[in-house]
Amino acid sequence: MRWSVVTGGGGGMGIECGRRLGREGPVLIAEFDEQRLESGLSLLKGEGLEVDGICCDVSRAADIDSLARAVRDRGGLRSVIHTAGLSPMMAPSERILAVNLAGTARIIQALVPYASEGSACVCISSMAGYGGAMESNAKIDAILDSPLDGDLISRLRPLAKEFDIEDPTTAYKLSKWGVQRLVRRKARDWAARGARIVSLSPGIIDTPMGQFENERQPIMKEIAENTPLGRMGHASEIASVATFLCSEDASYVTGVDWLVDGGATHAFQNQT
Repeated sequence: MRWSVVTGGGGGMGIECGRRLGREGPVLIAEFDEQRLESGLSLLKGEGLEVDGICCDVSRAADIDSLARAVRDRGGLRSVIHTAGLSPMMAPSERILAVNLAGTARIIQALVPYASEGSACVCISSMAGYGGAMESNAKIDAILDSPLDGDLISRLRPLAKEFDIEDPTTAYKLSKWGVQRLVRRKARDWAARGARIVSLSPGIIDTPMGQFENERQPIMKEIAENTPLGRMGHASEIASVATFLCSEDASYVTGVDWLVDGGATHAFQNQT
């Protein structure tokens, strides 16, 4: 039986995705933090789900290779929900780009050989990526479109007159815009194996990471309050859409981004 993969599987969003995928078949949880990995595995096993785990830093090629071998040894890939990532207040720009964009590119590249008919990949982006798109231009996009061709931040610094790449919020926006572009470009590669790939862009979500950002960026609360639905989203609301996108019910959906943001992105764009 093919296995599903959830990266960042020890986080609030990752656990919810693992729970939902686990109702359909075995799940391999990939997590950077060993303590969070063990906690997540214990929780899901306690619910009677078939899960296994692997420590994985998605910015490290060797860790991604180990993850790919683990998928191969388990009979191939059913689906992957790639939630692993860093928010603006968690790391400097260089690390954010390495994890959020280059790490996503590595996951996609390493796992596609083990995809087969009906497999699906969902990469978590962000509504912030739509802000990155508005700031972007052809030179920036060309760099974002080749995230594994050397250090991203050193290639972006010469364009510093156009934006502040040392600002982690800017790096975060660009990394998530880059994920959306990456999924569009890789749709044919996955389709060649009978598989699909999409990105999913959450809004302000009530997870430990979301709360961490809320405590340090007052604008986050303002965005949530001014979202048309008037509240933060829940991890279960992201997981439900992500697992739908992995399912046969979404069999004609690929190469696109899905906004799951309570209406916030377009509401704020229409205000400007």
